[in-house]
Amino acid sequence: MVTPSVNGEPKKRMRLSGAALLILWAAIGAGALLLLLKSVQNSAEFGRLQPWILLLNVIGVIALSILLARKLWQLVREYRDHVPGSRLTARTVVIFGALVVAPLLIVYLSSLEFLNRGIDSWFQVEVKQGLNDALVLSRAALDLRMREYSERTQSLARSLAKAAPADVQTRLDDERGVSEGLEIVLFGEHERIIAASLENPLEMLPSRPPSDLIRQVGQLRPYVSLEPQSGGKYLIRTAAALSDSPASADSRYVVAIYPVPAQLSALSEAVQRSYSQ
Repeated sequence: MVTPSVNGEPKKRMRLSGAALLILWAAIGAGALLLLLKSVQNSAEFGRLQPWILLLNVIGVIALSILLARKLWQLVREYRDHVPGSRLTARTVVIFGALVVAPLLIVYLSSLEFLNRGIDSWFQVEVKQGLNDALVLSRAALDLRMREYSERTQSLARSLAKAAPADVQTRLDDERGVSEGLEIVLFGEHERIIAASLENPLEMLPSRPPSDLIRQVGQLRPYVSLEPQSGGKYLIRTAAALSDSPASADSRYVVAIYPVPAQLSALSEAVQRSYSQ
C-alpha cells in the first residue's frame, strides 16, 4: 500500500503565501504611484490625497518588513540548526545587504542635502524675498493713501472750525465730491450728528464712530484706521477734532470714510495671500 506524500503541502503553502505577499506589494506600490501621478500637477488634489498616499506607503512598508523579518528569522533558525548551505546563505545576505545599503544611504543623504540647500535656497533668496518686497510695497501704498486721507480730514477740520454754521453742509458736500469719500460726518458732544454728507443719503445712515476713535479725538489727536470688508475690500476711516486746544469748549470732530481703490485692494490681498501660502 502506497501512502501519499505530504512533503509537497508545506512547500505549496509557502509558494502561495509568497505569491500573495508579492501581489499585495505590487498592488500597494501601483496604487501609491497612481495616486501620486494623479495629484502631482495639482497642489489641492495632492493635499486631498496625501493621507491615502501615506497610508498606502505605510501598509507597503509594513508588508515588506514582515516579509523580510520572516525570511531573516528562517535564515537564523537554519543557521542555528546547522542546515547545509545556511552559512553560505547568511554570508551572501550580509555581503549583498552591505552592497545595497551603502549606495542607498549615499543617494539618500545626497538628495536630502540637495533639497535642503538647493531648492530651499532658491525659494528663500528669490521667491520669498520677492514676495516680501511686494508685501512691503503694498503696505507702503496703503500707508501713503491713509496719510493722504488723514491730512485731508485734518485740513477739513481746520476749515470747519472757522466756517459759519450755514456753510458747514456745503463744505462737507464739496469735500466728499472732490475726495470721492463714502461719507463725511460732523459730530458734536455725545456723538450728536451736526451735519453729514453721504454717497447715498436715501439708502444709508451715518455709521457710528468706534470707541477708540472717540477717545483719540477727545485727546486732540488725529485718527486713521484701515478696516477690511467682505470681498477683499478695504475702507479708510479718518477723524480729526475741530479744536486744537484742550482749553477750548468746541467738542466737535469730523469723521470721514474713504474707499480704497479696488485695484489696490485686490493687489494687496493677492500679495498677502501668496506670501502666507
